[in-house]
Amino acid sequence: MERQETVNLLNKILDAIEHYEEIIDDCKWSNEFGEGQENKVYEFKNLDKIHTYGMCIDRLNERFIKQLNTLK
Repeated sequence: MERQETVNLLNKILDAIEHYEEIIDDCKWSNEFGEGQENKVYEFKNLDKIHTYGMCIDRLNERFIKQLNTLK
């Protein structure tokens, strides 16, 4: 993989991490002030999403570090 392709991949990974962080923030907001506050079913679903997307972020961070090490 060329250096430019690796840099583009790193940018895509960072964008994906930001996307998942936004979803997590929305779920946390919903649990504190929105549907999750009113209905416990939504709170449980939001907590599950937060956990799942947190694992996705962890995996993307691992992939980011692996790709970053290829640039050196």
